[in-house]
Amino acid sequence: MLNATRETIYQALFVKLSQCYQFKTISRRYRLPNAVTQEQRPAMFLVEGNELVVQDFTGKPGETTLNVMLYVYTWAKGREDTGPPPISLLNPIVDAVVAVLTPDLVMLTQNLGLPGIVHHAWIEGEIGKRAGDFDGEGLLTIPIKILCPG
Repeated sequence: MLNATRETIYQALFVKLSQCYQFKTISRRYRLPNAVTQEQRPAMFLVEGNELVVQDFTGKPGETTLNVMLYVYTWAKGREDTGPPPISLLNPIVDAVVAVLTPDLVMLTQNLGLPGIVHHAWIEGEIGKRAGDFDGEGLLTIPIKILCPG
């Protein structure tokens, strides 16, 4: 069992991510890209996934890894042939998310401001990028893990 509610942990991550970039729309409720207008972009959606609980046989507290997917939608219509490529809208967002999840230089962990509750939060897995070269709709997916004590 986690030392704090899952809601506290997910909300801490949401606040941290929502402040790392100038998103026009932020939510913890997933929306399909076609439900987000051009004017609402860049939009960020934080979606909870499965949890992995690891417990040994000794009865000591185990660990729980929370899996989260960050979805970001951008709009670059009209930029296909002139100016910077549409992918140039996604790269700064990736950089901002990486920066906000960078470990503390002293403790070498990122605890989301919840020491003792979160051991570490990090990006793990493939970062998906769809630039929007043909239709202007950019899509970014970033997998995040949060390790919590039992």
